Amino acid sequence: MVDGEEILVVAPPQLGLQLKPDPLGCTTTAMTTDRRPASAVLLTLCVLGLGQLYAGRPRAALAVVVGAHLYLAAIVVLELAYLSGAFLLAAVLMALAFGLAISVHAGIAAARAPRPYALQWYNRWWVYLASALFVWLVWEPSLRGFVRRHIVEAYRIPSTAMEPSILVGDFLFADKRSGARQMPHRNDVIIFTSLREPAVAVIKRVVGLPGDTLATRRGELYRNGTPVHEPWINPLSPDDTMALLEDSASAAAAGHPTAWNWGPIVVPSNSLFVMGDNRSESYDSRHWGPLPADRVLARPLSLYFSLDHEHWHVRWERIGKAPWVVQPN
Repeated sequence: MVDGEEILVVAPPQLGLQLKPDPLGCTTTAMTTDRRPASAVLLTLCVLGLGQLYAGRPRAALAVVVGAHLYLAAIVVLELAYLSGAFLLAAVLMALAFGLAISVHAGIAAARAPRPYALQWYNRWWVYLASALFVWLVWEPSLRGFVRRHIVEAYRIPSTAMEPSILVGDFLFADKRSGARQMPHRNDVIIFTSLREPAVAVIKRVVGLPGDTLATRRGELYRNGTPVHEPWINPLSPDDTMALLEDSASAAAAGHPTAWNWGPIVVPSNSLFVMGDNRSESYDSRHWGPLPADRVLARPLSLYFSLDHEHWHVRWERIGKAPWVVQPN
């Protein structure tokens, strides 16, 4: 008191200090600040749920995180059910809408937060940073790694070996569950580890199972003495006389087989004979022999994207399709 007047000392706004009485009748200081909608949206774009946490809505943040993971799990399950391209497009659009709605919700929550807003224990820069680093460096890589190793993995097609069924610029999902690595059927398309480069994944079609006798006569595949009808391939021509065996001694012993004429050979037990649909452009079992069945990695599910690199346009008509699927024979 000075001459009957009470002097109030106001804390500078930039310090964010507010005097609050405590139960003992003393005064304590608490950090306060307003919640900015733009900051909430930006944090949401970095990590889902972080914007809600910034706005003082921890339960909403938890609901966002759980909902996002449940949606991801549903997409994976439905993709494994071989659904159509329309479903795949709808799922992508719904994911985008989901992300937009979460961002808008975070901004609204920040705008509606009390003013001034009393900072909670989780409203610290290091909490936001630690959350983002955990998600970016630990959780998301671990989750992606588990899904890619055991459930579904995405692949890009870089070569013409499977044309016309699978084109350069196709992107596909593949089933990596244990059932997909069991003994396939004839004409199934499989993904396997290369015999020459184990770190490389290769995609081919199964033309022979254990015990099958295979041969090519004048460019036509014979299985167990019967010609195989293969309308899905790019067939050979009489000019395709490239020698198949790379070892000269083996080639001499086998009568110098070529792509146009080779065999007969019998597929060994626990092995597969695989070939590319583009018969004149495929490096396959005709060159390096039968494939051990335990090298099968996955079965392709469907195309999730397809880009024509030569003309730089999206092949919309292929998205969601599985153009390599044919009837067994």
